Amino acid sequence: MEEKGSKQVSIAGVDDKRQITLLLGITKSGTLLPPKQIYVGKAERCLPQKVEFPDDWDVTFTETHWSNELSMLRYIDNVILPYVNEVREELPFDRINPKAIAIFDIFAAHRTDSLLEKLKSHDIQPLFVPAAYTDKLQPLDVTEKTHIMDEYRIPTG
Repeated sequence: MEEKGSKQVSIAGVDDKRQITLLLGITKSGTLLPPKQIYVGKAERCLPQKVEFPDDWDVTFTETHWSNELSMLRYIDNVILPYVNEVREELPFDRINPKAIAIFDIFAAHRTDSLLEKLKSHDIQPLFVPAAYTDKLQPLDVTEKTHIMDEYRIPTG
């Protein structure tokens, strides 16, 4: 990881063969939300020890490195709610109870009762992209991928 505009990006952990899940979120205005990285493991010691992630990144673990109900609830708490609350605070006072929308694909962890209830309790309406339409309707799948890769300096090769 390096700051945007860096002339050189060193590669750390080339021998690290762990699989991870990377969840990226973006707002309608094009703001990239802090990413969520999920490593495989059962305890914090499974997380990379030599990498200092930015404080707002949601770095966690599951037994399979896939999102699950708990990791998605954590993502809502650590990424979605802070962003939505910040935007709501900036709105004019005459806007009472402004609603927000969160778009997800239909992966099971995105549709649990506890996650839907959490969103509802914070006036966030979930919308689900139908199966086989993520490449057409999900924002990050239709955004210019080179822009996303450049924003986080993720190698694309």
